[in-house]
Amino acid sequence: AQDATAPEGLKSSQAALEDTQLPLEQKKRKILRNLRTLEQAGLVSSANK
Repeated sequence: AQDATAPEGLKSSQAALEDTQLPLEQKKRKILRNLRTLEQAGLVSSANK
């Protein structure tokens, strides 16, 4: 019930908190995966890197 009433900002900061507990290699993989997703969506190009 707590999550249902939590504002969006709180939920995303909770996710960010979980991210800080990931091992470095996992963080790198997650970033690269997100980057590929953005590239496919056309939001970033390889030139931005």
